[in-house]
Amino acid sequence: MSDAIPSALDLAEEAIFRGERARAQAALAELHDLSGGDAARAAALGAALRTLADGDPVGALELIEPALAEQRLPRRAAATVNLFAAWILSSEDPRAHRGHEALSRGQRALRSLEEESDRPLQILCLLALGQAYLAEGEPALAMEMWARSQGVDPAPSVWHAMAQGWLAGLEGRPVGSVDALRRAAELADGMDLPFLRAKILASLAERLEDAGERYETSIAAARRAVDALRAVGPHAFHTTSRAFRVLGDLLMRAGRWDEARDVLGDALRQAEASGDQAASALRESLGALALRRGDVDDARLQATRAAAHGSSDPRAGIPADRLAARIAAFSGDAASALALFTRVRDSAGSGGPAIAIEAELGRAAAAIVAGDLDMATRAVDAAAALLEPFFRPRLQTEFDHVRGKFLAALGRHEEAVVSLERARVAHEAAGDRYEAACVELDIAAHAATTGCGADVERIEASADVLTAFGSPLGPRLRSLARTLAARPGGGTTASAVALPLELLATPGASTERILRTIFQTVSGRLAGATVAVAEKAPGGTRRSMDRRGEAAQDVLDDYELRDRMGRRFILSIQREPGRESPWLGTLLASAELALEAAALRTVGHGVRATAPAPSESRATSVEGIVLGPRLPMLERVSSSRWPLLVAGETGTGKRRLARAIHGLGPPGPIVEVDCGALEDATLEADLSGHRKAGAGRRGLVREAEGGTLLLLDVEELTPRAQEYLRRFLATGEVVPVGSRTALPVAARVLATTRSDLEALADEGRFDRSLYHWLTSLPVRLDPLRERPEAVVSLARLRLGELTLTRDALMALLAHSWPQNLPELFAVLDAAAGQARAAGRPTVELADLAALVRRRRSRAPRKSTPPESHRQ
Repeated sequence: MSDAIPSALDLAEEAIFRGERARAQAALAELHDLSGGDAARAAALGAALRTLADGDPVGALELIEPALAEQRLPRRAAATVNLFAAWILSSEDPRAHRGHEALSRGQRALRSLEEESDRPLQILCLLALGQAYLAEGEPALAMEMWARSQGVDPAPSVWHAMAQGWLAGLEGRPVGSVDALRRAAELADGMDLPFLRAKILASLAERLEDAGERYETSIAAARRAVDALRAVGPHAFHTTSRAFRVLGDLLMRAGRWDEARDVLGDALRQAEASGDQAASALRESLGALALRRGDVDDARLQATRAAAHGSSDPRAGIPADRLAARIAAFSGDAASALALFTRVRDSAGSGGPAIAIEAELGRAAAAIVAGDLDMATRAVDAAAALLEPFFRPRLQTEFDHVRGKFLAALGRHEEAVVSLERARVAHEAAGDRYEAACVELDIAAHAATTGCGADVERIEASADVLTAFGSPLGPRLRSLARTLAARPGGGTTASAVALPLELLATPGASTERILRTIFQTVSGRLAGATVAVAEKAPGGTRRSMDRRGEAAQDVLDDYELRDRMGRRFILSIQREPGRESPWLGTLLASAELALEAAALRTVGHGVRATAPAPSESRATSVEGIVLGPRLPMLERVSSSRWPLLVAGETGTGKRRLARAIHGLGPPGPIVEVDCGALEDATLEADLSGHRKAGAGRRGLVREAEGGTLLLLDVEELTPRAQEYLRRFLATGEVVPVGSRTALPVAARVLATTRSDLEALADEGRFDRSLYHWLTSLPVRLDPLRERPEAVVSLARLRLGELTLTRDALMALLAHSWPQNLPELFAVLDAAAGQARAAGRPTVELADLAALVRRRRSRAPRKSTPPESHRQ
């Protein structure tokens, strides 16, 4: 009878995976017919499976708790228990959520399923792990899990499409996310799993706004999700309430406040009647709506009642604390707002990165009001670091808004205007006229206190918007408009002069074209002034590029601009005294942004404006330059125990990078293993060590205890060595030669490869399971010929105080660098030696022409599998 238990579980799992509900229920009924011992636990497990499929994680958890405690099922059934537990414990419902246990059980289930090559359940397990990582504030690892699920089984399925949608959403590809979720919804239509389809529709409704869909489309999708979830039954209400909140928030941002209040109120009544803790989040949304109306008393009432729904679960108190923080900020109580946003941040680990980002932005805004710019700096940096791998257009817009106020507080007025303008335009593009008008209020207040240019007509139009919404901010903005209109030159539009430059910051926009636009804009707006633009040579001489006006004036201002290629330009303006131009600072700040973006795009690499990242010091190292935008992600996962693979051609810096990643993590030893030097005859003794009377040897794996085991050229492993490594990764244990006792070893595995491991696995030359283990966190280093911007940065770093002439720089960019870093460093070191010997502060083309010419005939060496795949 015990053999029938796992068989029946297999039937039930397969049926549910394929959406054959009737077949699944028949298999589950067979489980319930079994009695006594393991059969009783199997019956509970089967009931939990059915309850989870019906959208009731709390009921499923109650049924599976005895199995979680006892763990007496056979190995196959134990893997199933851990898989179900990962899904249940990573649930959105806080009553069933146990994030760390979900990760632990999910990882154990995944190891077993990979060893048994159970591909369908591997996909489900990776989806559950991704959800759990995201809930624990690890979006980078969530993305890795979902990306990894795409390679387990090439057959298209609803699970593949769901993972693609969630992955694209985290990667900041909202259109791709919407396309994938729409495919998932179509596939789910043919399955008899209504809760799964309803959940997909709810995810789709959340992504449509980010994808730039019209509010009407997003609202219609949210209504469909609500209707589908209602049809599932009351036990799925927590997920239903989330869809209600999405619908209410969309209606609120679309300006349909009365409809939003009705939707949220209806959901709140259902939540309170059923005792669902989602009532706290719904009251937060109602409180936010009250603040938009300026009804602080109603918002406080909602915050008080939201707090009453709290419990020992840290996530349950987040909505009440967040609403209370917003009320304090709205009322000008910066100290209370700062304390409350800090509490939200400290609880955000169990609620996901979006909560942490919003909390840091709230802390920054409160610190600015309180005058604590050191704390504001830390909060802005923290928000930028969190936002990098968890990009959301709405969060990026909020970041630009807060950063604009932060830059204004630092006195960097021109940059502040650019950041605020970016936020205002984004809100307008999304259709949120209320938030766009609120940003306009900050722009107007900044202009009134600093003398920066402002668009008075646009400010007045924003005041009309706030007044129409019934917001008390409307009269305040109108008063600022009158103040600015009365100021001399008050009608000058700062954004009008910045806009042409923003449009030029696109692929193909050359530095010269941008400078011509600057020149034409300034000379056209400064009547009677003499305007000139010139390039500044290294020796200080100027090469004139354009000039307009000849009359000498009393005041001469020189403004220096530079691009990322190291070129420097001077904009000279001669004018009469007293003829100040408040819009000029905005123009110059926008010019710098356009020059920077155009220069980077010229060498094939785009940029996205963000606050300075906290890892700037590492970004200027060789490792930081080689990694580029992936550095912040690796810093955040450096303490993870998951294996990590660094792939790339010879000379791209794989070993150097692997050692740097080890240095970012907890302190501990790093043990390097040359995989090509391992021999099967001494494999276990070399890696696991051995025990002999009176003597012993620890082995390379045990020497890495508490640190990192670095496997160099992992493609060189023999099949036997591959099997050894896969077993160690699955168990975390080694057995020394001469012993029967398995010893646990806590060591992280990093590996490097110059080959295509996936191709080797397809050819049967590399263990497929080991490939999946190593590629859970893959890093690919591109060759220098594909990253000219890295050549420039590495050259500046290597040359130190020496600078490159333009011709020398162009020669470096023209070379293909087949040997990558070693070749580049050899050329630079030789050229620097020649320049220093000649007593010059610059490296000229003559210093490296012969070296580059000598290497130009060499073709790039391609990565090929080594001949020593010893079969």
